[in-house]
Amino acid sequence: MRCLQNSTARLQPGRSPQNRFHSGHPQHCGRSFESRCRTCLDKRPFGADLKRLFVKAYGDSTQGADTTHGHSDSQHFASRVGSETETRSEVGFSGIYMQAPQPVRPSLLAPLPPWSRPAAYTDEVSGWAVAVVMLLAARFGRRRASEDSRAPTDTQWQLTQGRRKALSSNPEVIVRQREYEAKHAEEQQARAATSLREARRRDEAERRAREERERQYREEANRETARLKAELEAQRKAFEEREAAMAAELAERAEKERKIMEEQAEKRRAEREAQRLKEEEERRRAEEERARREAQERAELEAARRKAREEAEKLRKLSRSFAATMEASISVAPAPRGSVTEGPLEREAVARVEASCSTAVGGGGNAYEQLFSSTEDCRSGGLMVVGAAARSAADAYISAVQLQNMTGQGVLQHMDELELEHWMRVASFRLQAAAEEMLGGMLSRFSPRKQAAVEESLQVRTERRVLPAEHPQGTREVLERAIALIESGDAGRTGNGDVDDGANGPTGATKVLLRVMGAEAEAADVGGSGSAWRLGAEALVLAHFLDRVLDSRPSKTSDAPGWFEEAAALCRRLLSERARGVQRDSLMPVAAALQGALPDGHPVLKHMQELSQKNMSEAARARMEEKQRIIEAELQRRLLQEEWPDREELAAARMEEIEANTPIPERCWALRNVAGTLSIGGPGERARALTMLRRAVSLKEEHHRSKAHPGLLPELDALGECLSRSPELKEEAAATWERVLEIACLVAGRYRRDGLALEAAALQGGAAAELKGRLGADNGRVMAAEAAAGETLASLPEDECEEAKAAMTSGSVIKRLVRDFTEDLAIYKQGKKSRAELWEP
Repeated sequence: MRCLQNSTARLQPGRSPQNRFHSGHPQHCGRSFESRCRTCLDKRPFGADLKRLFVKAYGDSTQGADTTHGHSDSQHFASRVGSETETRSEVGFSGIYMQAPQPVRPSLLAPLPPWSRPAAYTDEVSGWAVAVVMLLAARFGRRRASEDSRAPTDTQWQLTQGRRKALSSNPEVIVRQREYEAKHAEEQQARAATSLREARRRDEAERRAREERERQYREEANRETARLKAELEAQRKAFEEREAAMAAELAERAEKERKIMEEQAEKRRAEREAQRLKEEEERRRAEEERARREAQERAELEAARRKAREEAEKLRKLSRSFAATMEASISVAPAPRGSVTEGPLEREAVARVEASCSTAVGGGGNAYEQLFSSTEDCRSGGLMVVGAAARSAADAYISAVQLQNMTGQGVLQHMDELELEHWMRVASFRLQAAAEEMLGGMLSRFSPRKQAAVEESLQVRTERRVLPAEHPQGTREVLERAIALIESGDAGRTGNGDVDDGANGPTGATKVLLRVMGAEAEAADVGGSGSAWRLGAEALVLAHFLDRVLDSRPSKTSDAPGWFEEAAALCRRLLSERARGVQRDSLMPVAAALQGALPDGHPVLKHMQELSQKNMSEAARARMEEKQRIIEAELQRRLLQEEWPDREELAAARMEEIEANTPIPERCWALRNVAGTLSIGGPGERARALTMLRRAVSLKEEHHRSKAHPGLLPELDALGECLSRSPELKEEAAATWERVLEIACLVAGRYRRDGLALEAAALQGGAAAELKGRLGADNGRVMAAEAAAGETLASLPEDECEEAKAAMTSGSVIKRLVRDFTEDLAIYKQGKKSRAELWEP
């Protein structure tokens, strides 16, 4: 059975035909399936019986072994297995291999009919099919053996022993078996040979049929390939023909389009060329015309300048020249030990700047000095010290010339007082311009640690040419012509050209002033065109012009002429236009020099100070604001330190010293600021604010020595606002507002005495209208103020009356009045006096 299993396993896929050896024996004898191992059969249980059955079924492998040569393994095995299956069909396949050997009966050993090989067993697949059939037969045989094995063991063993003994003791059976086996072997070999020949014949027939089919397939494939090639070739030729036709058509269209585009481009080029030639011709003509005009204008300008030079030369010959020499001495020295700076903040002084100035005619003026806490403050404030000394020397010179004029001598015999004053302003301004540069060099050499003073002196000579009286080119006559043009409404325009250009140049009074400004700036010789100091010299000319405008009024006590504001506007416009090209941060020293040369409150000085603020760079403005913030913060800190309830003892100890060293306006300013902050708090803070404001009012009353001075308005207004927030203090608030109305009526009366009836009516009526809501319409002072304002309005012309009524109803009369009489801090005054200080009862 194991030999059969091994032979079946060797027919499975993947098993090589060379490994078809008998593996039933443990030692693997290695014999082929065709030559069965008889020794192995002998050694197994019932080996002899199996051997006889094997020989009977398959024949002796040692005889006629060569007859199997040429058969494939599958065919040989299938032929033998088929015969075995037919032989064992009567006794049962499983009974031969799985049961014990039985005595062989002659009827069971009849020769098998010859096996004819089926036509299906001609290839490898048929061999596999036979193997599957054998495997199924083996499977059913095992199942039958398993069922038979269920019989009692003793009976089966007895039957097995009886059959073995019967077979081994019957010689006839053995002989017949041998004969049968020999005969069967011969028949088997014959059948095998016949099957082999038949198989070879069928194989050959199948091979030829297969070859014929393959040949027909190749021919058909060749014909199909040729047909497909022909179709593809035809399609390719058709495609190429279409592509060629399309390419030719595209080329033809492209050529047509190219020609059209070239024609259009040529046409456009010709048009552009014609346009270019036309523009060049027009440009050439315009250039020629412009060159002709420029040449003509240059010739006219040159002729005008030549004529001006000739006239200037004639005027120089006609004019008389006067010179004023100013000598200045400047010293920068360390401050005395223990000295402090002036102002609301007492700081330790590190430097002292001293300046004195003199002239040959007027002699020496007053000497001025000032202490500074840093060299940077010396640079900005030292020029003001020099300006004050130069102004003192100029005043002394004017006084001396006026004394000479009383004897019929001096320059006043050839010029008026306004021109003399303008001359001294120019001399003072030129001195400060020279001192500004010299002061910078002195401060660079000065060091507070060395305890050594740095002294310098300078001398500036300023000439003035004066034409004979009533000469049309004289300064007075020229400025009077400008005034006449403004009075007639011909202020003119600045224009885009030179002063001498007729078409594009300035016109009217503007042209006259620009001529004078250019001539005066050239004579001053303080800087080239576009410099800040030259702008300052031109500003002095405009200041002289405005002085002439004021001098043209009928009497010194009358109001300014109606065209004064137009003249001032013209001066501001000219200064603003000239200041556009000035370098940043360069107008601050010029404004300081003008402050020393011009009187306080002059319109030109105010406008130059505004221009200097606009001319400041962001960095300089930030430094100034930071410095101002530090000063204000320090003032508030000191005031809080004095007034804070928890430090009453310290404030009491230092009060006398602080009051002695701090000006009253600074103290009142700080009290107002702190009170304004406290008044928005609760009842306790508001009570503290009222105390501080009452103290500020008392300080101002002592400072001005009056209870009705306009300088009290800032404090009274703040006190009245704070009192109005407390209903229980309405009587004190009413009394405070009555004082405000009384001072407003006092100022209005001053306006009325000075001939400013319109301003007086607007102020008195507007104040009464604003305070009527706080005091009531039946208040005596309100009614008196309204009556006085009505009387003043009745005396005014109709147009001025309407203007006054409009000002009365503006609702901000009191605030404007308070702002006008608010005193600046000493650090911002720079030598100027406020309206409160200039007030005279």
